Amino acid sequence: MIKTKDGLRAKKARLARYLLPETNEGDDSEEEVDQDLEFETELPVQESGKLVQSVVKDWSQRTLGRFPRPPPPIFPPLRALGGLWKCFDRLYDSYHFGPTLEAYQEPTPDPSMLQDAGLIYIANHLLTDGWSQFKDYGWRILPGFNHMFHSRPPCMVAEHMLSIVPPINSTRPTNLENHGRDGRRIVVEDQITMGVAEMLEDDDDPHSMSFLTGETKSGKYIHIDLERDQVFPKEFTVTFDIDSIIWVTRLPKFNTAVNVHTAPAIREFAPIQKSNHAYVELLVPQTEADQVGGREEWYTLRFPLSRIPHIRFGSIGGHSNTINIYLFFPRMTHQHSTTKWWATNVPKYLQDIFWAKVVLVAMTTVLNDVYHPYLGNNKDHIQFKQNNKSSGGTMPFRAGSFESLLGQMATIVENDDQNLGQFGSHFYVAEVKGCKHYTKVITGGDGTDMSASLEESRQHFIREFPALSWEDMTDRNRGEMYCDIGITITPENSSQALVGLWKLDWLEASFGASGYLSGNLHRINTMDLYGSLQAEMRQSHSERSHVIFRSAYNLAYEVIRTTSNDPTLFTDRDAYNLEPHYVDQIQNVLNIYKDTGQNKSYGIRDEYRIGGQALMTVMGEIHKQVRILIDAQPMIWIPSSLWFELLSRRIQALFHVQCYLVKAKADNLGIMTGILSFLTQSTISTPKMVQPYVNEAMAVLRYKNVVSTFGMMFLHGLDLTKDPCLEEVHAVDPLAILGLLGVKLPTRRARLVLESPNALDLLPLGPRPSWKEIKECIEKSPYKLIERPKVPEEWRGSGHSPVLASAIYVFKLFTHHLWASLGEKWIYPDAIHNPGTLEEALELWTLNSAFGRLRNVKFIASNADLHGPVSGIRVKSFEARREMYFPQTMNKTKGIWETLRENGYFSSYHKECGTLGPSGAQELYKLLGSFLTHCEVLPNSSRSVALEGGQLGKVWEIAGNNVIMVTNSGMYKLEGIGQKGRINSSTRRGPTHRTSKQFQERIMKDQGFPPEIAQRAINISRRKARSGKSKNKRIPPKKSDLPTPSGDESPPADSSDESPPANRYSSDDSN
Repeated sequence: MIKTKDGLRAKKARLARYLLPETNEGDDSEEEVDQDLEFETELPVQESGKLVQSVVKDWSQRTLGRFPRPPPPIFPPLRALGGLWKCFDRLYDSYHFGPTLEAYQEPTPDPSMLQDAGLIYIANHLLTDGWSQFKDYGWRILPGFNHMFHSRPPCMVAEHMLSIVPPINSTRPTNLENHGRDGRRIVVEDQITMGVAEMLEDDDDPHSMSFLTGETKSGKYIHIDLERDQVFPKEFTVTFDIDSIIWVTRLPKFNTAVNVHTAPAIREFAPIQKSNHAYVELLVPQTEADQVGGREEWYTLRFPLSRIPHIRFGSIGGHSNTINIYLFFPRMTHQHSTTKWWATNVPKYLQDIFWAKVVLVAMTTVLNDVYHPYLGNNKDHIQFKQNNKSSGGTMPFRAGSFESLLGQMATIVENDDQNLGQFGSHFYVAEVKGCKHYTKVITGGDGTDMSASLEESRQHFIREFPALSWEDMTDRNRGEMYCDIGITITPENSSQALVGLWKLDWLEASFGASGYLSGNLHRINTMDLYGSLQAEMRQSHSERSHVIFRSAYNLAYEVIRTTSNDPTLFTDRDAYNLEPHYVDQIQNVLNIYKDTGQNKSYGIRDEYRIGGQALMTVMGEIHKQVRILIDAQPMIWIPSSLWFELLSRRIQALFHVQCYLVKAKADNLGIMTGILSFLTQSTISTPKMVQPYVNEAMAVLRYKNVVSTFGMMFLHGLDLTKDPCLEEVHAVDPLAILGLLGVKLPTRRARLVLESPNALDLLPLGPRPSWKEIKECIEKSPYKLIERPKVPEEWRGSGHSPVLASAIYVFKLFTHHLWASLGEKWIYPDAIHNPGTLEEALELWTLNSAFGRLRNVKFIASNADLHGPVSGIRVKSFEARREMYFPQTMNKTKGIWETLRENGYFSSYHKECGTLGPSGAQELYKLLGSFLTHCEVLPNSSRSVALEGGQLGKVWEIAGNNVIMVTNSGMYKLEGIGQKGRINSSTRRGPTHRTSKQFQERIMKDQGFPPEIAQRAINISRRKARSGKSKNKRIPPKKSDLPTPSGDESPPADSSDESPPANRYSSDDSN
C-alpha cells in the first residue's frame, strides 16, 4: 500500500536524511521551520577549515538578526481526508522488480583500485561515462507525482499571497550603550543623525571618504536615516502581469506545431540550473527485503525539478516569447559520486543513444516517408550531421502528430526496458519565462479598473501565446500548472525621479502573517531596514492555498541587472590583482549610477508563484490587498539622484581604498580585499558566498553593532596613513588566504624584524637611513615616511587679506589647470573638479588624491634639502619650484607651458601681480611658495629651456604606464641621509646536515679510528670514486719520462701503501 502524505511526514523527513546524506545545491529547504527561530544567518558562510587563528570574541557580530514575525493564517478544519490526492494505479508505472535501495546506496569505488576504462582521474576529478552513472536507480512516479496541491479547490488564496499587518517592534533598538551601570542616561555627543542630502551638503567632495568611514568633517559619527530624505507621492501607478508559466505533465498538448530536435542540443549546463520552486514526488526504491518478502509499503520524496536529470526536447516560437519543452528522466536521479552535487546534465553519449534508439525511431514511425531523408539513421549519422556543433536541426510536429510521437516514444522505452530502462517514467515540462511585457496591464492614471486588471493580463497571455491551451494546462488530470503573478507599484506624476525601497520589518511581518518560510533576506548596501525578501510557502499551507513562492524586491536593481541575472560583478582575485575587468566593472557601474540611474524612477515589485486554479480564484480579491498595501506604506520613496549618488560615492571610496592598498602593497591586502569586495557587492545585492576570513573580519569589526547603531556598515577608524589601515583586522595575510586569492606563495618568507612601536612611528627608517632605503620606501610605502603638516589657521575660512585672497585664487586655478591638462588615458573619469577652497586645492596634491585619481602612479623620492651624501644632482625643493610654476615674467615658451601661458592660470597670476603692485606681487610670490610646501606630491614637471632649439618641457611625466609624482622631502620623517643602510643583525642559519666528508669522518671516529687515518682513508676512497672519464681526461706522460726517486721502488698495484705514487710535479727533499 502507499502511505498517505499527511500520515508520513515525519517518516519522510527521516528517510530523506537516510537517502540524501549531504548535498551541495543551494536550494531553499522544503521543511517547515519553527517560528520560534526568529534569526537566521544573513551572510552566506562557505564551510571550510580554519584559515587563520581566530581572534573573534563574539561570532554573533558577523550577521544581523531577523525581525519578529506574527503567526501564519489558520485554515478551517478539513471535513474529510479522503480525496486529497490521486488514487494509486498499479499500471501507471512499473513498480516491481526494479533496482533496490541498497543498489542506490552502493559506495563509489576507489578509482585507484579499478581497471575500468570508463573511469578517468583527471585534475582531482573522477570522470565517469554516462552509462555507468546515469542509470536506473529504482525511482518511480505515481499518478499524482506532479501535484503539489490537494485535489480540492484552493482555500484562503489572498490571505496567503499578501497579508498586510504592522511590524512587531518596528523600531530596532540600537546597540549604543546609552545607559550606565547605575541606570543613568549617557548623552552621546559624538554621533549625528543625517540623511543622504545632509551628508552630501556636509562633504561635497566627490572623492570624499565619509560615505565609507561614516564620519563628518568635524569628526562626528554618522547615523544614516533615509527617512530624512523621504518623499511622499500622492498617486501611484500599479501594473499587473503574468511573468512566467510552468506546466508539469506526462500528456502535453499544444494548439500549434512543436519544433522537436532531430539531434541532441548539448549545453554546458542543464536547462534548469537552480530551483524554480516547482516540485514532484518520486517513489523511493524498494529495499531487497520488500522484493523478497512481498512488502509493498513504499515512501515518496519531494524533489525540485532542478535535481532531476533532464534535456532539451523541443520549442515553440522564438526570442522572448519562446515556449521551451524539456524532457525529464526521474529514474536517473542521483548525486555525483565525488562532488555530491545533483547530476542533472545528461551526457551527450547517452543523449545520442536516446535519439538514435527512441526519438528518431518514433519520428520515422509517425512521419510520412517524405520526411525520412531529413532524419538521422543512427548515432554515428547524427554526429556526422551535427558537424561537431552543440545542436542539430528541428522537425515541426503539428498538434495531432506530436501526441502520436510522444506515445510512440513511451512504447519504445517500455518494450525495451532492459536496454532503455533508465529513460522510463519520463515526463515533460513546458516553460515560458520573462513574458511580463507581453501581459502587463497598467492601472492608475488611465482609469483602468484594478479589479479587472489581472483577468485582462490573463487574456493578454492567451492572445500572445496561442500555442498554449489555458483549459488543458489548468486541467489537473493532465498535470499541474504554475504561473508567476507580478505586481509593480511606481509613483505617478512625480515632479522628480524617485526610488522605492521595501522596509524589511514590514516585509517580515507580511511574510510571516501569510505563512511563508524564513527564506532569503537581502539587505541593500548593508542597510539595516531596507532590502528584499524571498521565501517559499510552508508545504502544509501550500497544499491547501495553492500558493508556492513570493519574492518582494526593489526595481532599482534593474539598472545594473545583467541578462544572466548574476549579481556578481567581479571576484576577490580580480580586485586583489586590480585586473582590468575589475576596474572596468567599477567604472561601468559608476557611470550608470551617475548618468542613467538618476534620471528614472524605480518602484517596487511583488511576485507570487501560484497554481492555475488559485489564479482564477484570486482575480477578484487581490486588488483589495494591493490598496491596503499602498495605504500601509511598507516602502520608502527617496529621490533617485540621492540614492544613486549615495551608492556611487560609496563605491568610489571603496575603489579608491582598494587601488591604494594594491599600489602600496599592503601586508594584509588579501583580508582588506575581502572586506572591500563584500561591501562593494553589497551595494547591488547580498553576495552569494562569503569566504570564512571575511566573516571573521566582519565579526571583528562588529558588523551587527555598527549596522544596528549607525544604519549601515561603516569602516570606522579606517586610516590609510597607518599600517594596517584597520587596526582590528589581521596586520599580515596568512598564507592560506593568499592561496585562495591565487597568489604564488614564496618558498621562503622574509624574517620579521621587530622594532619599537614608538620609534617606528616617529622615525620609521631610523634617524639617518641610506638614500637607497629612502627611495624604496617612497616607491612602495610612501605613507610610512611622509607626514603632512597642518594648514595654518589664517589660510582657512574667508575674510582674507587682499594678497592672501589673490594667492588662494591663483593656487586654485593652478591646481585645476594642471590636473585638467593630464590626458584621459591616465586619469579616472570625473576625477577632475574645480576646488572651491584652499583646503580642497591642497587636498588634490596629497597621496590619497594621487592614488584615487590616477590609474597608475609611481612615487619618487626627492633629495632636496636633505643633509647627507646623495648621489646625483640635487633637485629643487617644492618651494623653489615656484620659479617654474609661477614665473615672474611672461616670456613665450613651448608645448603645454605655452598653452598655460595663453589660456591658463599664467595670465590670471600676472594680472593679480599687476593689481597688487611690486610689494604685493612679491608677497604673493612668497605665499605661493608656502602653499607648495604644504603639498605632499607634485608632478615631475620641467620647463622649456629655450624658445628655439631647446628642450621641450612637460607638466606631467609618464614612465612606462605610470604617472610620475615627486614627493615632498620636507615632509620626510628623518634627520638626514646616512652612509649606508641599517645593519641587519640577522645571520644566515647553518646547514641542516653535515657534509658527506664530515659525516664519514664522524662515523670512523666513533668506530675508534684516529682522525688522521680517517681523513686519509676518506681522501683515497674519494679519489677512487672518480669516474673513468674524469681520470682519462688528461693523458699521462710515458713511464720512461717519469723521474724515479733514488732508493725507492714503485709499489705494486695491490699495495696497501696509503701514500700516493710520485709524479714529476711532486717534490722530494732527498733529491
